[in-house]
Amino acid sequence: MMARRETVGESGLTGELRRFIAASLHVGRLHGGDRLPSIRRIARIFGVTSYAALQAYGCLEIDGLVERRERSGIYLASMERSFEMQLPETAAWVAHTLTEAWEHQLKPVQMPELVRRWTLEGRLRCACVEECADVRLSLCRELEHQFGLAAVPMESATGRPEGLAEADVLVTTVFHAAELRSAAEQLGKPVLVAPMNEQARDVIEQSLQQGELAVLCLDPRFGQRLRDSLPAELRPRLRAVCVDDAPAVAALDAAQPVFASVAAHQRLPRTDLRLVYPPSPSYSRDFAHNLVATLVQLHLASGRA
Repeated sequence: MMARRETVGESGLTGELRRFIAASLHVGRLHGGDRLPSIRRIARIFGVTSYAALQAYGCLEIDGLVERRERSGIYLASMERSFEMQLPETAAWVAHTLTEAWEHQLKPVQMPELVRRWTLEGRLRCACVEECADVRLSLCRELEHQFGLAAVPMESATGRPEGLAEADVLVTTVFHAAELRSAAEQLGKPVLVAPMNEQARDVIEQSLQQGELAVLCLDPRFGQRLRDSLPAELRPRLRAVCVDDAPAVAALDAAQPVFASVAAHQRLPRTDLRLVYPPSPSYSRDFAHNLVATLVQLHLASGRA
């Protein structure tokens, strides 16, 4: 799962595990409910004591990232949305239909009148919480262009509490899920976690298996997250390049593959680069389905449908 290190300080073990788990969840390598290595195995992998491994897992358990099950082991905590839904059969069909439309890049406005009333009758507001600029911008773009939401970008859940209170639905990534869930529970708002589209992850790994890959982005954290999620042997082959670094972009070899974030793609000054993945959709099919189902339920609850 993770490459063995010669030495890892006990104080850094929690951070190492947290980064690996969060990045792997984001790209879909791990999922909520997956079993994690035992305390003894973690101690062997990182060359630390079992007590240090136990402490690291304990910190992650306090944060709600993992859970210990008696006589079973340690598992990733569920990443399910905190908004319980019981849709009528027809409403569930509408949610499924809109998800399939999203896969074909169709907008809700292009759907029949029934779907329009259950998705666009009164524009819903969505707070997008994510510190990484590339992720925040691509998430807002997808929510607005594909789902017809009024997306409000936010770097954290604590900076603009009024933005959360005014939103109908809250969307974030696994990196901010814990802090946003706490705020969502107090406000009584649905919160959804958006993992990266698994096809994008696969394309990145396939490219890296063949050689080096440049990742164009606005925020260095975007490249670092991709690197953290990779097997150890592939990490050195990924090189993050800021799209605003003109000399670095100009030096890119047009014959070599380049992965660009949605935000970087919109600002890319070159048209001759070999992009390995289209800029949309950016997030997983499960996220799209959960979001559409949530929107349908919100409209039903409000009496708009």
